[in-house]
Amino acid sequence: MNNLSTGPIDCDVHVTVPGMKALLPYMSEAWQEMITSRGTDGLELASYPSGAPITCRPDWRPAQGKPGTDLALLQREALDGFGSRAAIINCLYGGQAVHSEDLAQTLCRAVNDWLAAEWLGRDVYPREVAYARQAAETPHLVLSKTLTGASWPTARIVDSMDEIRALKEQPGKAVYVVGGPGLVTSLVNDGLLDELRLIVHPVVVGGGRTLFTGLVEPRALELVSSEPTAAGRVNLTYRVGGAATQSR
Repeated sequence: MNNLSTGPIDCDVHVTVPGMKALLPYMSEAWQEMITSRGTDGLELASYPSGAPITCRPDWRPAQGKPGTDLALLQREALDGFGSRAAIINCLYGGQAVHSEDLAQTLCRAVNDWLAAEWLGRDVYPREVAYARQAAETPHLVLSKTLTGASWPTARIVDSMDEIRALKEQPGKAVYVVGGPGLVTSLVNDGLLDELRLIVHPVVVGGGRTLFTGLVEPRALELVSSEPTAAGRVNLTYRVGGAATQSR
């Protein structure tokens, strides 16, 4: 089996309103006049100041404007960079923080309408159509201990590694796995993972869960390919071998 990080959905991608001017077309003329005459702008929340280093990685900042305002840059860095096929956008804006409930409602509605028009209302990209067609024709197994059924016609629920093993033994093309470190570790422990594809990002986090927590024994990895990118990421492909001997 192959572990390929293509297909996940990023559930929390932050986009940013570039400025009040972008929201004005989604308000009534009365609200447009009131906001323009008062010079209202800059309603970013203090939790994510646009100029703060922690708000955005330096290599993800656009050449102009605030972080999170460039759709093409977001697709390249936050989606393609992590092998994600889609994202759920979460726009953090200060509309709900203003004192006037009527103004807050107007601003929040304008943000929603702006997101729908500018981020979701575009034409579908050819790669998205191709992926959807392939996904609709490809059998999917969902490994779960709690789900009892799947609404997708090509998907079915499995609750044991034995079913995964049976699928792997069938003739055909490669089986790709999309999942978190717990699933990957379980597959390695059961000897079901043949190839591992990792994307190394030039960021030192300093904490968090390790990728192979719960590994029963060390495994040897044979490097198959290494592909550095212009953004500093490195795409690594390893062949998963048997138990590895630890050197001291």
